[in-house]
Amino acid sequence: MIEDHGDTAGTSPSKTRPNIALRWAANAGYAIVLVVMAVIPHTTVAAVSMVPDWLAHATAYGIQTGLLFWALTPLVGVRSALVGGLFGAVSFGAVTEVLQVLQPGRAVEFRDVVANSVGALVVCAVIASAAVLSSRRTG
Repeated sequence: MIEDHGDTAGTSPSKTRPNIALRWAANAGYAIVLVVMAVIPHTTVAAVSMVPDWLAHATAYGIQTGLLFWALTPLVGVRSALVGGLFGAVSFGAVTEVLQVLQPGRAVEFRDVVANSVGALVVCAVIASAAVLSSRRTG
């Protein structure tokens, strides 16, 4: 069972604020990178990428899930952060995919949304497994 402990136990609220701000700044920066990658011409993306498209999508949105989890955990606890990270990354992936209609030569692809979601789910499974193992060691 996943225990719902924030990672701010024993620290004062004033000490956690800069840490939380840094976490959200990292999320915002990464989100900007994802939006830029979604709207630049497809030929530019293909030239830079040496990995299969589905793997790039899964990795990108898996990372976003982890970053969202990292930012949310001190605010809402592990369980809620896990749900928020998953929902946030999947939703953002769908939005960035739809943004591609604004770029000539790019198109919305359902398989990209699926790959984004799979990456987010894999990262959630890893985080949940780590939380369960951690609680067993300490419990």
